[in-house]
Amino acid sequence: EIEQILQETSSGTMSTEFSYVIGARISETDKQVKNELEFRKIQVELYDNQFSIMTYLANITSSYIEDLNISINITEPNKDKILLSEKKEHMRMAPNSQIAFPITIDQSKLPDGVYEAHISANTQDGFKKEWTQPFKFKTESGEGYVIEETSEIKKKTNNWIYILILSISVLVLGIVLFW
Repeated sequence: EIEQILQETSSGTMSTEFSYVIGARISETDKQVKNELEFRKIQVELYDNQFSIMTYLANITSSYIEDLNISINITEPNKDKILLSEKKEHMRMAPNSQIAFPITIDQSKLPDGVYEAHISANTQDGFKKEWTQPFKFKTESGEGYVIEETSEIKKKTNNWIYILILSISVLVLGIVLFW
């Protein structure tokens, strides 16, 4: 980035100054660190006010994973019909970090049962990793979705109702005391 600064001096002449910003990435070795992703867990969570199947993947190396493509397909066990699918391309993942990859289930509701998540991650430089993760999925009394052996998701309460009641109470108390 070149930044040009023009200054007008008292004698009416102009001078031009340039400053340069140079970025450098320093490493201790010339060996390139091999990309490595690790599957952490799969669970249902509330994401953007919608129930989503969240898949957690972790970059366990000390280098960026460039141009990462992730694709997740939800199927019934030993079947090819894809029930839910999500794909993200051209991502960059920071070193020693974790990514939560959501698949929204608001539009298409899954019946209770056992399912498989087929997870695929690859990059342009030849890195490829795949996982197949089975999970049990069930609904409970219309309160949302849960995956067995994970904590139950509870809907958020509307705290604004309590705030409104408290505000009206303080207003009425203030009017009574200062009237």
